Amino acid sequence: MNRRSLLLVAIAFVVQLALASVGCQTKASLDGDVDHLLVALTSSDYDHFKADAHPALAKELSKQEFEAMARVIKKLGPLKSKKMTGIQVKAGSPSEGKYDLVFENGSCQLEIKSLSGKLVSFGLVRMANIGPL
Repeated sequence: MNRRSLLLVAIAFVVQLALASVGCQTKASLDGDVDHLLVALTSSDYDHFKADAHPALAKELSKQEFEAMARVIKKLGPLKSKKMTGIQVKAGSPSEGKYDLVFENGSCQLEIKSLSGKLVSFGLVRMANIGPL
C-alpha cells in the first residue's frame, strides 16, 4: 500500500468510529430522557417534567393532563423492566424511540421523541393488565 491509500484507510476508520459513537450516545440520551420522564410521572412532579421538556411541549401539556398520566403510571405500580424496542435517528430531526415498560400491575409501550436532550413528545400506548382507572 502506498502512503495515500494508507491515509485514506485511516481516515475511513476514524470516520466509522465517530459515527458508531454517535449512535451509542443517542441511545443513552433517549434512555436518560425516558428515565427523567418516568421519575417525573411517578412523583407527579410537573416542574421536573417541564425542566426536561421542549418549551413547546411544556406549553402544550397542562398540569392537569400531566397529572392524569401520572395517575395511570402510579396505577401500574413500580417499574420492573424497561426495554428499548426501536430507535430512529435523523440529523436535524427529533430522535424517536419505542420502549416496552413492564410494571408490577401491568405493562405499556412508551413512544418518545427527543431533540437535543429535550422531550418533544411522548405517549403511552398498548396498555395491558391495568384494570379500571
